Parts: sequence; structure tokens; C-alpha cells
Amino acid sequence: VLAIGLSGCQGGFQTMGPSEYGAIFSALPRIIGGGLKARALVPGEMEFIWPWETLYRFDTSVKAISWGGKMQGDNVLVEDYVETRAFDGNEVGLAITVQYHIDPTKIQHVLQYVGDSDERVKQIVAALARADIRTHMNVLRTREFFSPDVLQESVEQVKKAINLRLNREGVIIDNIIYNDHRFDQQYQQQI
Repeated sequence: VLAIGLSGCQGGFQTMGPSEYGAIFSALPRIIGGGLKARALVPGEMEFIWPWETLYRFDTSVKAISWGGKMQGDNVLVEDYVETRAFDGNEVGLAITVQYHIDPTKIQHVLQYVGDSDERVKQIVAALARADIRTHMNVLRTREFFSPDVLQESVEQVKKAINLRLNREGVIIDNIIYNDHRFDQQYQQQI
């Protein structure tokens, strides 16, 4: 009977992958041990998961979100640039890559306050990254997009701003890579 009851559940022995950390949530009442378990599971660890428990897995390896071409960014079906304006008004599309990872020491915090899956964390990082890229790159004038030093300074400001918001939530931005930019089609032809 126990085997039949466990067959339809996530229960049984679960093993963490080489870069996976996990958090276990028990659906039992708090008074008898329910809620989020204090101990995180580490890579390679094997744990028995009861039918009333749910294991949430997070891959802590470095991941990347890229904008600037087809099959990248939020919508993989279209050419997806981060659209903003230069300080002097020209529309500019930015091709940028954001590399990030989840802090393994904050797995429970990530589960409680950020998201319950790698995909949800990616969505939040993408939304915040787009906002901060627009905020810190639209201070550049059109000519400054052709100055590598000025451009790199703005990219560093983007990294600093995103980390300021996400580090306390358990997500670390490792790198912001500026790939390219493109201006509005008419302006691009004039250049």
C-alpha cells in the first residue's frame, strides 16, 4: 500500500546534480515540523523525500541572458534588443549579455522571496536587468556609444546597480558583456 501511495508522488530518494542545491518544503502543519527546512541540500547529496514534502532544485552554475539577436533574450522568436534612447534622443537597441548565478548559501531565501525555480529566477533577473540597462545606458549621448571607455563605464554602472538590488536576494551578477548596438534604421543609414 505504501509503495502504491508513493508511486504517484515526488517521494522517494532524490539526488542533487553536480551544481544543484535544494530546499525542502513540508506541507505538514508547523507544529509537527512543517514548513521550509533549515538545511539546504548540496551537490551530490541524496535525500529521502516524503509524499508531503516538495524538493525545490536550483542550479548554481553561471547562466546567461542575452539580448541582441534571434534565439536570445526574452522572446526567442524575434530579434530582441534592449531598446532605449540615447541622451540626445536617438533610439538605440543594445545587444548585451548578463551572466549571473544563484548564491548557494541563500537557497532558502531565494525560494521564499525570489522564485521557486531556475526559470522564475531568470525571469526576475531579466526584468531587473532590462530596467537597469535602460536607466544607466540612456545617459550616453549618441557619439559616446562609439567611445569604448565611456561605454564600459556605463556597463559597470549597470552591473553595480543590478548587484545592489539582487545580491541581498541571493542572486549575483558575475558579468555584463556589451556586444553591440544599433540605432534607429534611418539614423543608422545616415551614419
